[in-house]
Amino acid sequence: MTSPDVRTATVLLVDDVPENLSLLIDTLRDAGIEIRVAESGERALKQLPNINPDLILLDVMLPGLNGFETCRLIKADARWREVPVLFVTALSDVAEKVRGFEAGGVDYLTKPFHPQEVLARVTAHLQLAFLRRELERKNAELSEEVSLRLEAERQLHQSLDRALVVATAEGQVVFTTLQATQLLTRLFPEA
Repeated sequence: MTSPDVRTATVLLVDDVPENLSLLIDTLRDAGIEIRVAESGERALKQLPNINPDLILLDVMLPGLNGFETCRLIKADARWREVPVLFVTALSDVAEKVRGFEAGGVDYLTKPFHPQEVLARVTAHLQLAFLRRELERKNAELSEEVSLRLEAERQLHQSLDRALVVATAEGQVVFTTLQATQLLTRLFPEA
């Protein structure tokens, strides 16, 4: 399994303060991350289907719909439920942080920003999201394989009272039922 490249990621920044956006954009663009911007919770919700972000940086204090409510609405939609939301805020009160986690956020970035911390947290959550998706894909593959094997086993058990031969594409016999072995021995005694 290969490690995700953050340069293939799309991050939605939701903030109404140009200075915050500028710093976040510069930090993430320097890492090669694709950026999309929404200046309110309502705009973010409208843009989501067109953006399909890998991660959302969401300000708490927004005009209209605040960040907590925006996050709840994002998480209420199955399409976005697994997208990591990192809150961006000047609020450092523990109760506010807990409120953010309860709304569905996975982390907090507090203002003033430190570019290295922003990039480290964004990268870590992008990697976790990638690994979660990869695990889900592998589990789906394993589940499909188990289903196929169970069906093959069921069919095999149903055919044990018949003459059955399982061979490779090259003709190598890998399995025979008792009746098939007896039939082959009788028809091809020299083999």
